[in-house]
Amino acid sequence: MLNKKIAAIVAASGMAVAGLALGITPAKAFDPVSNSYVIVGSDTLEDVVGALANGTSVTGSGVRVTTSDSSTIASFDATGSGTIITKPNGLRFQRPNGSGDGRKALESIINNTTFTASAQPVTQNVDTQFGALHIDGQVDISRGSSGGTVDNTVTGVLARYTFGRDAIAYAYGSGLTNASNIDTATMKLIFQCDPTTLTAYGITSAVIPQAGSGTRKDFLSKLGITDNSTFTSGACIKVGQEHDASGLLSTEIMPMSASRWIAMQNGVSYKRIAAGVQLGSLVAGTASVSGTAPNMVPVVAYYKDSTWGRDTYLFVDKRRVDSTNVAYDAVLNALFDYTNETSLTYQGPNTGANAATAYTAMTSVPSFGAYTAAAVKLKFGFLPASVEDKQFAHN
Repeated sequence: MLNKKIAAIVAASGMAVAGLALGITPAKAFDPVSNSYVIVGSDTLEDVVGALANGTSVTGSGVRVTTSDSSTIASFDATGSGTIITKPNGLRFQRPNGSGDGRKALESIINNTTFTASAQPVTQNVDTQFGALHIDGQVDISRGSSGGTVDNTVTGVLARYTFGRDAIAYAYGSGLTNASNIDTATMKLIFQCDPTTLTAYGITSAVIPQAGSGTRKDFLSKLGITDNSTFTSGACIKVGQEHDASGLLSTEIMPMSASRWIAMQNGVSYKRIAAGVQLGSLVAGTASVSGTAPNMVPVVAYYKDSTWGRDTYLFVDKRRVDSTNVAYDAVLNALFDYTNETSLTYQGPNTGANAATAYTAMTSVPSFGAYTAAAVKLKFGFLPASVEDKQFAHN
């Protein structure tokens, strides 16, 4: 399980392959295949889950999640090449980009249907020839910054586990006026392209994440905006990659996960922030993050805000974590043990009902043993979730 001595890994962050003798243009990077469980989905969780899967020493202690039979797990980023091959002798299929795509990939396997990735922003490659494929056995777990639709009936084909607590804030360019604190009602007007509001702040474009993004779904839902063709055709709306502010102009604004901002500032995630871009707050009188790199941390009051704080999740085929089902996989199930410091879902010593009580009482950033998954999550900007539970859901 979670090793205190970090194991050496090969190609975890990708490797360039020279093909000069064959006259082949080398790819920038490739993903290794996995001989065990494969995780895809949310951009919000990709770096922290990737760190746990590959092994990391960001807490000062080697931390790695492996399985009870000592196999390694593999987490595939939301972006990169347009396609991935996840397992030995596996087929090539479109890379699931975002929470919705991760769940869609899992559900296509469960329902024996084909998988096609959602529409991507122009900055991302899409290999359409590898869409509409059966990807049976190629994905085991999906990362989710949004919770899908809770459904404890037979149609709830996924089991949902809380991973950690995040919050939605926004990134804004250096040319905007008094943009450090914008309330929910005003932000709604901005993303409805209200000309008076745009002019007041000096905004030329409001950038929304790609289709299939959990942050996009949560952000628009909290603003009370229906995500349809009328919204996306708004004169000020641009579509970009979730949490990528590297190309954000000085007069633009975009939703941004507070955890991703913290991870980028702390140097544990690749920094995709253009010069002069800052992080704002949607809660009056409350900053979204605190401190400076490399020790930036969440602001507890912001993360606990009933509107803009959010739990994040991991999803799995519910049959595989049901001990009464013929498809039950005890090794896979162990990765979701809230009480085990060595699991993907470990968030600290308070578990079960105590976890909810501790969350309610939390007023300051907690501390955890450096060798635990909870300590890694905190370095990446995640607090313990509001609850620890297992619910059924679908996309």
